[in-house]
Amino acid sequence: MARQGARGPAAAAVAAALAAVGGLACGGVGLVHAPAVADAVVLAAGAAVGLPSVVLGLLVVRRRPGNRVGALLVAVGAVPCLIFGREVYSAAAGRVPGLPDSMVLVALEQGAWMWWYVPVALLVLFFPDGRLPGPRWRGVAIGLPAVAVVFMLLIARDPAPFPPPYETAPHALGTWSPEVVPALTVVALALLPVLLGLLAATAWSAVVRSRTADPVRRAQLRWLALGGLLVPATLLLCWTSYLLLGGADLVLAGLALTYLGLPAAVTVAILRHDLYDIDRLLSATATYALVTGGLLAVWTALVRVLSSERTATLRTRRFSF
Repeated sequence: MARQGARGPAAAAVAAALAAVGGLACGGVGLVHAPAVADAVVLAAGAAVGLPSVVLGLLVVRRRPGNRVGALLVAVGAVPCLIFGREVYSAAAGRVPGLPDSMVLVALEQGAWMWWYVPVALLVLFFPDGRLPGPRWRGVAIGLPAVAVVFMLLIARDPAPFPPPYETAPHALGTWSPEVVPALTVVALALLPVLLGLLAATAWSAVVRSRTADPVRRAQLRWLALGGLLVPATLLLCWTSYLLLGGADLVLAGLALTYLGLPAAVTVAILRHDLYDIDRLLSATATYALVTGGLLAVWTALVRVLSSERTATLRTRRFSF
């Protein structure tokens, strides 16, 4: 029975790993037909961000074959491999006439951004033993992929033209009639707060687990919390980017750290939760994040005050003549 229970997560992990390799291979085919430095960088970034999680997930599956967390780790890594690989191939198809592509995939990709969040949320929901915190959480586990699928199908049939290089491409899945587009737009927008609520529920599930956890489980949850601190750190990085660069360019580095750091923390929690003094590490990381956030807040306030004073001075000089 134990072996039979382990087959499902192992098969899912292998399937997700093959999908990750297939996504990168798809991008590689695009580079062969239309070499471009920018596309090569994108594909390398997808591999660098995604493959470590795939490898760590396979390691967890090998050591804990019945634990769904390993398969979910592989799924987390497969997402950037698939998305970046398809992006590179699509760019190549736009430069090379006759390079085949699937218009069904092009249509589905328009609303596929939710899948950046779904595997990560499921990973938190099933962490650390591969089981839900209780029967009532089953709706959250089903709702996360369901919302992403419904949103993707709604956007896929949007009558608006696809983005470049497929502006004139036909909609392989058809389009909604003009009469129902406004109502479906409302439905699609309503799914956004639903996804946000489900993500908040997954975070709360870790709190629920900690209330009844034994010392080992609590140590594992602290490792998860350490990896989870990368999420607000990414928001701080985005804040810094807007402050210093006027855009969200640095947030990509934060997302990359999240996709690398969270799987690493989860893997250590599952296989070697006693490797380091997690309490001291978690405390130091949280303190550093709070100090950094405070300094950024003070810096932002100073910049705004100085900017306002400069604007007022310029206006005074303008009307003094």
